[in-house]
Amino acid sequence: MSNAHTLGGVFLALLLCLTASAQERFEPSSISDALRRTADGEDVLVRGTIVGYPESDEILLQDTTGIITVDLEARHERMWLRMGTQILVLGELDRDGGIEIEADHIFVARGPVASHPTLALRSLADVYACAEDQVVVVRGRVRSFPENDEIIIADASGSMLVDLDDDHHLRLGLRLGDELIILAEVDNDIGGRRELDALVIRQHVAVRPVVAAVGKPAVVEVVAVRPAPTTPPAPAVTSTPPASAAKESIKGRLAALKSLVDEGLITAEEYATRKVEILAEL
Repeated sequence: MSNAHTLGGVFLALLLCLTASAQERFEPSSISDALRRTADGEDVLVRGTIVGYPESDEILLQDTTGIITVDLEARHERMWLRMGTQILVLGELDRDGGIEIEADHIFVARGPVASHPTLALRSLADVYACAEDQVVVVRGRVRSFPENDEIIIADASGSMLVDLDDDHHLRLGLRLGDELIILAEVDNDIGGRRELDALVIRQHVAVRPVVAAVGKPAVVEVVAVRPAPTTPPAPAVTSTPPASAAKESIKGRLAALKSLVDEGLITAEEYATRKVEILAEL
């Protein structure tokens, strides 16, 4: 075999490895998606750039899709987060009296945000070497349901118990065989057993057996599973208003919002956050 063919094979193998590695990461949500898809109190992971400080314990986070206020804890304030810093924010979306993220974890991007080690997929066996409360990403299939709010997932390296959030994860309708990618905190139960506290769950493909008729071989049905909507569907209406009318309504709301900030009744940050919410309805 020629050197050219050998080098070509090595390059192709390296390219495939890099492609596979890029796919084995947990991609953060955009700010607009977080506002549109995430329910009150539900965990979300977003990334963006710090563009302001409304309060001493708050920052404004912006990406290409929008802007949102992030509430910091005292330990985050000691990180000296500077204007223009790119960060990952993991926390709960709070819709009470406004929309903001109550940060639980903040990770500063020392390089490209997409390459941050927190987003890399780990095997369940690797989790045993992680510190308690560390944020990890794992993938596995649902093996069993020890309790209503617990599942056991398994991968090629082993199995582990995962605690679910009653308010948000149970509505996903998880079933045996579902393949999940889970962003979670490492935890130890009362007996010292290692487990995971699920924060964000993304579903992949469920594979479940179908009972065959007597005398015929069993088959396997592959079913695409999508996360359940985080908000109830809107009630049916008898007629749909013209698109032009909807746009005029949004223009009027934006104009009213602009007058509020011009009169000093709301802050520029509140105006920016509310503007993103209104535009998301288009």
